[in-house]
Amino acid sequence: MTAAHLQDALMEDVREILKDIITEDKSGERVEGVNVFAQQLPVFRAREGDASKTLPYAVVKLLDGVTANEDPWTVTAGIYLGVRDMDQENQGHRHVLVMIQRIIDRFVSEPLLDDRYWAQPEMEWALDTEDLYPNFYGAVCIKFSVPKIGRRMTEYD
Repeated sequence: MTAAHLQDALMEDVREILKDIITEDKSGERVEGVNVFAQQLPVFRAREGDASKTLPYAVVKLLDGVTANEDPWTVTAGIYLGVRDMDQENQGHRHVLVMIQRIIDRFVSEPLLDDRYWAQPEMEWALDTEDLYPNFYGAVCIKFSVPKIGRRMTEYD
């Protein structure tokens, strides 16, 4: 069980949690669900267009991991969210808040992920404070307990 397995499982879970979120793509067309990426958005060359064509998205980024003694790993995962909302009332942040709440609710009510990773109850979330209309951004930070291999005993232990 590696951090990469945790990331894969979390990506699949986020895809399922947000499968019926309805937002807009760059052209203003209705989109159901989100694009889910590992660690970062895809890189685009100038002739391919810009990264906003990935909207709506969720980027599942592993931030760090710590462990002590025989304790499991504590791995911090950030889930970064982005949506486009051309509504003139400038309320796109509400889409992001709904996405954040769904993710939090899932892991508060059912902390076990993929039968091996445990979401810790302390979670954080934030909205982007800059006005980037028509794009809106936010994030959720969750720490997971991840099993680790125990230390092998030697004749000196």
